[in-house]
Amino acid sequence: MTTFVNEHINQLNNSLSTAFQLQEYAQTENVSNPEAALSQHNDPNLFLTLASQDIDLSRPTLPIVETVKKYLDLYTSTKDTAGEGSTLEWAFIAKCSVALYGDLLNRVLNSTLPLSESVSYWNSVYGSSLNETYYALQNHVISSLFPNRTRTKKAIRHSLELFSPHRPLLAQLIHEEIGHKKQMLESLRTQQATRLGLLMKMAPQFTPERISQDIESCVNLMEYIMEPFITASIPNSSAASTSSSMTGQDDTTITPRSTPHAIAKRLSRMIGELPTCHENLNSVHELYQPPSALVRYWIPGLVLYIVGNTATTYVYNRRDAFLTWFHELGKTACDFAVNWIWEPVLKVWETIRLKDQRLGVLSKEGLRSDLDSLERMVIQFASDHYHLSESDAQQLVTEVRDGDLSVVLRAYENEIKHPLKNAITGDLIQTLLIQVQKTKVDVDLAMAALDKLLKSNELNFAFLAVAPSMLLTYASFSWLKNLYSKRSGYQVGKIAMPIREVMR
Repeated sequence: MTTFVNEHINQLNNSLSTAFQLQEYAQTENVSNPEAALSQHNDPNLFLTLASQDIDLSRPTLPIVETVKKYLDLYTSTKDTAGEGSTLEWAFIAKCSVALYGDLLNRVLNSTLPLSESVSYWNSVYGSSLNETYYALQNHVISSLFPNRTRTKKAIRHSLELFSPHRPLLAQLIHEEIGHKKQMLESLRTQQATRLGLLMKMAPQFTPERISQDIESCVNLMEYIMEPFITASIPNSSAASTSSSMTGQDDTTITPRSTPHAIAKRLSRMIGELPTCHENLNSVHELYQPPSALVRYWIPGLVLYIVGNTATTYVYNRRDAFLTWFHELGKTACDFAVNWIWEPVLKVWETIRLKDQRLGVLSKEGLRSDLDSLERMVIQFASDHYHLSESDAQQLVTEVRDGDLSVVLRAYENEIKHPLKNAITGDLIQTLLIQVQKTKVDVDLAMAALDKLLKSNELNFAFLAVAPSMLLTYASFSWLKNLYSKRSGYQVGKIAMPIREVMR
């Protein structure tokens, strides 16, 4: 908020620089103190120049109004010519007016935000039976425990009536009390917001042709804003009527009847009344503001103390079990991170880099050796029984590689006609062993096909192994992030809500 006010004052300072084209006044004997310019050199023009330079409106902080009042009092102590005033005098008065305007704008703005926060509190309590009962319990019970001279009897009576048969009547009284405080703060906030709007809408616009009228209009506006709180009273007029009463004034009807000395006295008086305005506003706010932190949180604090004491005793008596549990929890988390996140991710990396071949169930050399052995067995059997030529042997090798064992099967069919005799003197055992080798080759071929399938999906299996743990970890971190974001957003919204209500 201070930045907003400073930017606004900087704009007014630029307007002043445009309205007053002043040359640097020659400093006598390098005098830099405005007071010395009057006391030692008796040079009002030098005083006005140095004082105007000291009231620097371009700095990131607002001028100190006490310093401005000191310069105004020194200026009013000089001789009043009762004329319209020189350009140097009006430049000094304009700077003092803008300094007071900035301080007043900052005070009104900063006083409006606490009012909005208080109204938000009463809105959260008003209309809710649970919140109103809790408010009565926390407020009136603590008032009976720590009474003051004006509220002792009332607080004790309310505390006893909380448990009386006439509780509905007490609930209605509490509801009306909360509603009254809420209504008064809303009215005060509306009036402060109206004053803030007037200060912004009717900000001084300095033009060289009518500089005295502009300064007097600014002073009249500030006097109007401060008047209700100087008299320690809250006006009952609505915001609309207040705004219209000011905006309805015609600036063209204001004549420069006031001299710079007269306006300087008015500004000095207003600066002296600023603390009174602040105290009166705070006193009104204190009448209807929410309960203090002690009143609002003594019940949760008491509950927290009891629960915390019980929990501490319980944990201390079972500290060994809790230490073991925390140790196991840490070990489980470490094992989960290593075995279900790090190692699976490492396996995926090794799979991508073709370093992991453990999914293979059969080597190519084993399948080739079994197939060569089957070919030799069939060729040897056919050569011993059928006397094949070289071309017939080559053709037989091709048939065996295609899985055709007709030569062996025909011999097996003949041998099985007399199994006992051929088992001893024939070729039944040899044909059986060749078929066993053929079965082994078929199994190897099936295993090779399975091995090819596994290798083609090896990366998929690796991702499937790491996916559950990664999803669980991602879901956990997302939940924590969303929880923190919601909490941060709630805090930001809680802070921003009064600002939005003020600026409406």
